[in-house]
Amino acid sequence: SANLLLPQGYSPSVAYASSGSTGKPTFWYRTPLQELHATEVHESIIKDIYGITKNDTVLVVICFSMGVWVAGNSEAAAFYSLADKGYKITTITPGIEKNDILHILRKLSPNYKYTIIAGYPPFISDILHACNETKIPLGKNIRLLTAGDSFTEHWRNSALEIMGSNKPSHIINVYGCAD
Repeated sequence: SANLLLPQGYSPSVAYASSGSTGKPTFWYRTPLQELHATEVHESIIKDIYGITKNDTVLVVICFSMGVWVAGNSEAAAFYSLADKGYKITTITPGIEKNDILHILRKLSPNYKYTIIAGYPPFISDILHACNETKIPLGKNIRLLTAGDSFTEHWRNSALEIMGSNKPSHIINVYGCAD
């Protein structure tokens, strides 16, 4: 019952739903403290793993299904907060609109030093292959941030090849971190 989810009338600031990869979606709440922790994790990823500094311009393309699902919304919130902390980050949320994503990668991405594409691994694979097929140059400063599912080393190697990178650290998976 809803009373069990909101003990003593507590009203958290954000509600999300999981994707249901365990069988059915689960609802849960997050407070500003959890959002702050997510921002700290994302800052560590971009700074310590991707090597991006506050002076680098970054386009973040959120390619997760939006709506109630946690992945897209929590990723967007973390990157908005990093921009508030002084990072030169522009976040755009096309969701799973493939044509919009390709248009963004063709027109906006070249204006930034780095582009982070965030999404579900199989969908990101489709996007990378579509870029390859339509001759959208990805450049050497593409980074992938995936969630919602795991991937194999074969998948990572294929994605790196399309990206023109040989660094496994250019692809990070945060599956399960939003929970």
